[in-house]
Amino acid sequence: MREQLGPDDVLIANLRITDHDKDHEIDLAVVIPAGIAVLEVKGSGIEHDGRRWVIPRRGRMESVDRSVRRVRQVRAPQASATGSAPTGS
Repeated sequence: MREQLGPDDVLIANLRITDHDKDHEIDLAVVIPAGIAVLEVKGSGIEHDGRRWVIPRRGRMESVDRSVRRVRQVRAPQASATGSAPTGS
């Protein structure tokens, strides 16, 4: 990923953001002139089963909804830190 970034882009790994309720960890943040992308990194394959994104865990396919919630939770403190409102879904 780093090789594909432009000269004005920034890649940040293992970023911690703290708000009043808890610490949030961002696996990867990509800062580009158009905005910030927050990425949750998984150690194994991920796939779509026709209804949702799933990952193999303990011999079965498990929804990644928890990971999606984690990324969404970090949007509010990130927006507060940067002075902008979170966007996206």
